[in-house]
Amino acid sequence: MLPLTDHSIHSTLVTLVTVILLGGTLSLLVSHLGRSRPGFAIGRPVAFAFGIRVIAATLISLTPMAQTLRGGDELTFLSHAEGVVRSVSASDEWTHTLLRELHVFVLAAQRYVFDSPELALRVTQVGIAVVGMVLLAAAVYELAGPRASVLAMWLLAFEPASIFFSSLLHKEANLMLAIGLIALGGAKIWKRGEPSSLIPIVAGCLIAVATRHYAGWFLIAASAAAVGHAGLRAENRTAIRSLSLVALVILFAAVAAPTVLSASTNESLEKNLQPSQEANASDNSNLKLEQVDFSTRGAIVVNLPRRIPDVLLRPFPWQLGNISQGIGLFGTVAAYFTFFFVIRAAFRRRGEIMTRAGPLIYLGFFLLIAYSLSAGNAGTAFRYRTQIVSVLICVFAALWRPVEHTRSAKVARSAQQRLTPQLSDPEPSVPRSLSVGREERATTVDPAAIRSGAERSVSRAKRIPRGSLLASLRSVRDAGRRIEYMRARRSGPLGTRPPVGLAVCAIFRNEARYLAEWVTFHRIQGVERFYLYNNQSTDDWRSELGPEIASGVVEVTEWPHEPGQLSAYDDCLERHRADTRWIGMFDIDEFLFSPTGAPLPEVLRRFDTHPGVVVNRRFFGTNGHRRPPDGLVTESYPMRSRDDDPSNVLVKCIVYPRMTLGAQNAHYFRFRGNPVDEDGAPALLMTREPATTELLRINHYYAKSEEEFQHKLVSPRADFGVVTDRMGIPPDEVRDEAILQFRPQLIGALASREVGHRRRSTVPE
Repeated sequence: MLPLTDHSIHSTLVTLVTVILLGGTLSLLVSHLGRSRPGFAIGRPVAFAFGIRVIAATLISLTPMAQTLRGGDELTFLSHAEGVVRSVSASDEWTHTLLRELHVFVLAAQRYVFDSPELALRVTQVGIAVVGMVLLAAAVYELAGPRASVLAMWLLAFEPASIFFSSLLHKEANLMLAIGLIALGGAKIWKRGEPSSLIPIVAGCLIAVATRHYAGWFLIAASAAAVGHAGLRAENRTAIRSLSLVALVILFAAVAAPTVLSASTNESLEKNLQPSQEANASDNSNLKLEQVDFSTRGAIVVNLPRRIPDVLLRPFPWQLGNISQGIGLFGTVAAYFTFFFVIRAAFRRRGEIMTRAGPLIYLGFFLLIAYSLSAGNAGTAFRYRTQIVSVLICVFAALWRPVEHTRSAKVARSAQQRLTPQLSDPEPSVPRSLSVGREERATTVDPAAIRSGAERSVSRAKRIPRGSLLASLRSVRDAGRRIEYMRARRSGPLGTRPPVGLAVCAIFRNEARYLAEWVTFHRIQGVERFYLYNNQSTDDWRSELGPEIASGVVEVTEWPHEPGQLSAYDDCLERHRADTRWIGMFDIDEFLFSPTGAPLPEVLRRFDTHPGVVVNRRFFGTNGHRRPPDGLVTESYPMRSRDDDPSNVLVKCIVYPRMTLGAQNAHYFRFRGNPVDEDGAPALLMTREPATTELLRINHYYAKSEEEFQHKLVSPRADFGVVTDRMGIPPDEVRDEAILQFRPQLIGALASREVGHRRRSTVPE
């Protein structure tokens, strides 16, 4: 047992305080990032990553071979930090380390302020590295959604080489932070085109240049490439933003060109790059690499491809000269597995690689070039490779396809089997009286539509044996669809996007009393336009929508056709293929929102590469109201049926018009490709089980009052134009007030509307 001295007590306390501060910082960072990213549930892998690295650092420090494992560079950096601490505060020595040796500055600052022991210094390095991992996971979220980000964080947490190098008193932690900042900024610009996302990119580049200057310059080049490419992407970009991003990259290239040309002259390469290459490659270590000539630009072009495989693959698994190299075997094997799965995922997503992982691809490529130019020893290359592997892990997560076609086919067949009994009776039943019994409830869709939709979906999902002629033809067909999809996404002029990000299409008849609330609610959710079709209404709907029609938010098309719903959907698709990014197709008694509270456009960004998103519903009953109550629909009917109610499996769609062929029925559409559900899994049917609504949800106020439901029973259906049997009133089994989180905004927005006359129902104060 160690004796209790003032020094040991101080060291223990400082280490514990460092652990608590950094743990709290990580918790706050994850919480902050999660506020604007629904489903960003990486708390557990972050805690694991931080904890296992702190434990590993502690255990290694207790072994007699700790210094052998960690190398001699640590002693150099610690000695330099001690020299900085002994110098005068705010002296040139402090300024120099801040601008040129940031890793030394971090060590010196902790020694100066807290007199931190070695273990506390290592905990800080671990915290910095894990922050970089969190930012990388956030970048994956921007590119591929929540499930991919959680996968990325878990893989980063378990990566063995990172577990070791994260606690090294070296440059690696700072570089991981810089990479995370650049990746997150690049991903946000890639998906949103927001110039404000340049802030983390600039911060990351400054950290990298101040830590390892040559890697920093290549990271700047990676950032410029990603930003420039983002500016040229037509998807989700305005012309001004695109031009500003491209102009920024051109300006940077013009400013940096003289410096780059000066640094890459033959004299500069001979003086700065080649000597380090010769020194690293000429030692007696069993990990030395074959010497290559980087003394001229031409030599670099010729010899760089020879060095790249060395950085990626060496040290080989059989190079086990000492215990350090033996432990490094785990990192090498992990790297090989990463390369394999990245290649596999890239092959499967070969039409979407840049769309889903573009900024990460640029980041990994330029890091590989930077470290290939500087590495002359396989041990050093192994340390460098850890950062490249971290980026590739994120590439894999972004390209990861969670659900295979075999599962999709099983789901389609299962749904068809469940629906088959309902299709056996060709005789339509007569409208029945009001019923609340669950045993008397029936499906709400037309049997013929169910049969045709299910059969088409099953046919589309069937798995064809590999190697057959049909499989080859299917591959050609799928490749053509991907090309068509990419062309459709970029059909506008350079730097343009559809001017309307999110709209809703609905057909209505005599629903004036509910239009103001419905429109206002969805405007709060982020809907920009409403494409409404009036189907022979006789009430005063114009005055109810007066302000929105005058401002252009609502566009009403007279649609007297009978039946009118499906043809209205098709007309809406044709009219707005080029000017609207997303269109939600649902009814006036349905309210779409995210239970997370996030705006719908923000939630839909993760489905950027899909032709549509299906959304499950929850069914609300009469709540004891015989006549229409005063007040808001969303407030007057808080009771609904249970989550396992069979009706909840039916979905409604949010579609990408350019990739949508037309309406199959009121619930599902014909797409170029497969839409997905809120989890990113292919959605091949008008039904989805389990009917989860964690990210997207529709509240379906199916019955409203008993008086209104009786009228609904004898009214023709909007999709078929005839009176058909309908399901009974959803039982009031669950109190659900999730939608009431928007009540204050809704009441305020309704109160501020300038309507032509008072609303028939009273809005509560």
